Amino acid sequence: MSHTKIKHIISALTISTLFACGGEPASINNDTTMSADMNQTTSDMGSQTSTDMGSTMNSDMSSTQNDMDTTTPFQTGMTSCGALPTGEAIECQPSQYCKDSTLNQCELGCLSDMNCPGNEECNKEEGRNTGLCQRKAGDAGIPPDEPNRTGMTECGFNVFENSTVECQPSQYCKDSTLNQCEAGCLSDMNCPGDEICTKESGRSVGTCSAKPVTDPCDNVTCSAGEVCSEGSCVSTDPCDGVTCNAGEVCSEGTCVSTDPCAGVSCGAGEVCQQGMCVSNDPCATVTCNSGQVCENGTCVVRSCVPNGTAQDGCATNQICGYDANDNPVCYELPPCDAQGECDPGVFGAVCSSEFISGKDPQCIPETCVDDTHCPASQYCYREAGFPAGFCETGEFGSFCNTNSQCQAGLECDSFTGTCF
Repeated sequence: MSHTKIKHIISALTISTLFACGGEPASINNDTTMSADMNQTTSDMGSQTSTDMGSTMNSDMSSTQNDMDTTTPFQTGMTSCGALPTGEAIECQPSQYCKDSTLNQCELGCLSDMNCPGNEECNKEEGRNTGLCQRKAGDAGIPPDEPNRTGMTECGFNVFENSTVECQPSQYCKDSTLNQCEAGCLSDMNCPGDEICTKESGRSVGTCSAKPVTDPCDNVTCSAGEVCSEGSCVSTDPCDGVTCNAGEVCSEGTCVSTDPCAGVSCGAGEVCQQGMCVSNDPCATVTCNSGQVCENGTCVVRSCVPNGTAQDGCATNQICGYDANDNPVCYELPPCDAQGECDPGVFGAVCSSEFISGKDPQCIPETCVDDTHCPASQYCYREAGFPAGFCETGEFGSFCNTNSQCQAGLECDSFTGTCF
């Protein structure tokens, strides 16, 4: 391509930039200039007439200007920069800021996020009051095939494509007017997120390289039983520095009880032994012969006294009574229900807790304390001085205390104490 052609292409780009930056259109004959430029271009290319090319370029530039006015993504970030003598407001394009509102002078860069498109933000080097617009980190608008836009920097505006020109990571903008990107970096902003800009002494342009990785434990020597962590020596014993209460020991950095039954909860009738729940009744699984009782898991011959007290000679879960031969024997009886009551059955029954303390609640058959412990239509007969009695029907010969206890036609004889 000839120097003349390059000159006129740059001239066309400069005119478009002046319009974008608030240049005064009344001072430039767009049709005449563009036609002259395109006539020279036609002479170099030898492919179209100056009339056709000028007409086509005028049409394209008009279309391009319309596109710039209506393309939504690049309207965000436009800022006011003075006005024309006619009163028409001048605006700087996105990724530009107003350097001089009197001269309507726009400059590539940004003073704040207000100068950037909606999906970009103003990034400044430390100590600088101007920066460059760059895509926001994690912006949803970044195409999936360009996951890493860190390090991309703007380099002018392409009026023909109606888009901001960006230099790729590891490049810097050498000339924003010509949209010229060059390999290298001016600062870390030109590098991908995991790299930094490294410059040789006296050079303003450097290259992007990986950040140096240093191990904080380099040159750190630890004693036996220690290791280096984040540059400091720490003990490898998890219990080092852990103080436990009495009855506890440290295990893997945590204080635990030395009692194997600590934290073990057993059910009713059970106790914990060596961490296991076992029955607290050693006689629970022992069966003894008639005339024997179980004591601490062993069957022994034991005599008892049926005196209706806890000192009857039997275990707490037994009560002394008589067998068929009127011999005193320790009986293990059914337990009372949760309310301390028993089913009276045919002959009556009462819970031992009604008159015996110190024994496990057990249902004593053929025994009563009051009428509620007897079947319906029977009453509880008790002799004076005895804690319990037995159930009677009131028939002839039944023991009684009053006439009302005897059936119709019978009376309670005061001499014999029976229904007669």
